[in-house]
Amino acid sequence: MRVPFRISGPTVVVLAIALTAVGARADAQSAPSTSRSATRAQLEASVQVLERTASSTAYGERTRAKARAEMVRVRSRLANGDFTVGQRIWVRLDGQPTLFNDTLTVRDSLYLDIPNVRRIPLGGVLRSELEAKVTAEVAQVVRDARVQVWPLTRVAVLGSVTNPGFFQVPSQTLLDHLITLAGGPTSTSAIERLRVMRSDTVLMQGPAVLTAIAEGKTLDELDLRDGDALMVPQGNPPWDRASILSIAGIFLAPLITILVAR
Repeated sequence: MRVPFRISGPTVVVLAIALTAVGARADAQSAPSTSRSATRAQLEASVQVLERTASSTAYGERTRAKARAEMVRVRSRLANGDFTVGQRIWVRLDGQPTLFNDTLTVRDSLYLDIPNVRRIPLGGVLRSELEAKVTAEVAQVVRDARVQVWPLTRVAVLGSVTNPGFFQVPSQTLLDHLITLAGGPTSTSAIERLRVMRSDTVLMQGPAVLTAIAEGKTLDELDLRDGDALMVPQGNPPWDRASILSIAGIFLAPLITILVAR
């Protein structure tokens, strides 16, 4: 005889909570990209996932608050775009001959002014939309021009490198190329302790940075932004003759004093 399978009221509640938690975690795991190279469709989809996470009781308040903050940031990108006054963009227009090949600065009112070609509005434009936007604008005044654009990212390489400082580089730059631009590590650099910083926050460090370098990760793939820094710590300096004699003197001086006194 078949025994009917029944679920009691408390069990239903427990199952419902469990399924809600599983669904919420699945949302988090399958969240679309919000990287700087993300498309508008990806960002719009991520807002929906973030909304569900922010309102889900399956997460703690800290996680929900983080989702709310990220949702505000993504919505701002969708509305205002990725470009701000002062940002640098490399532009190349190839025709017969090459029409333009230089870096430009985003001007007041969010315009990119290509000399003798076009003044292009960038308000509301995402990084992933930039090349299509510039191509469409240039096509209105120049026929058959081939357009290439690369937004530049201003990042710092600090610490134990030959020429520390800030560098304006394409967002497709490999992470290890930043160290090369800074003149390479010094003889006392502790490469195994590399850190990527955003203000006072450590984004990644040590093995995670070395893995990103080994995998050929770009600044865009790592979601590095203007003002972020690659820190190259200094390791222990090598022992030289002067250092050895100095330390030996510290320990031997008392012994010599005792022997002389006798």
